[in-house]
Amino acid sequence: MLVPQNKNIFKFEKQLKILMRIIIFSILAVFLLVVKPGNVEAHPLHLSVTNIDIVGDSVKVAIRVFKDDFLAVVMAFNNTDKPFDFSDTNSKGNDYIKAYINKMFKLNSSTKNINLKYTKKQVDDLSVWIYLEGVLNSNDISLDIENRLFCNWFGDQNNIVIVSYAGNEKGYEFSASETKKTITLVK
Repeated sequence: MLVPQNKNIFKFEKQLKILMRIIIFSILAVFLLVVKPGNVEAHPLHLSVTNIDIVGDSVKVAIRVFKDDFLAVVMAFNNTDKPFDFSDTNSKGNDYIKAYINKMFKLNSSTKNINLKYTKKQVDDLSVWIYLEGVLNSNDISLDIENRLFCNWFGDQNNIVIVSYAGNEKGYEFSASETKKTITLVK
């Protein structure tokens, strides 16, 4: 077995994997929006993708959702019928987004609740990225993930969570029938 002598190769491979995930998700999103049956539904698949990167005691979370679904669900969750502008950083919409994410996505470690702080969002034509950060104890051995994003609104909702920790990466699937998982953090 050949062992690379340059650690940059591992960084390149990880970046390549992330890029491939983004490309695949983008192609899927475009396909789903183009192949819609009339105006009944924006797309036949309800999906979110969440990346959780743990480095030392830092936890960084990036959640990607379909823009149209997210707007409708966040408005309904916050009992408002007034659409908000995702690009406006000072709008009431940011408060609505924070309230929804804080209620529907939670992380707990084996020693404490992880307070996830909303840091920013990015918006494109099809999707919204929500970024969160938190602190984990470096001696934690497990992580409890609760992902209920859209599960109360779409019966076919699937939430994919990819956890990166200590050079390892593993994916998990969440749905309306399975919104919580405990994972072991293996170094």
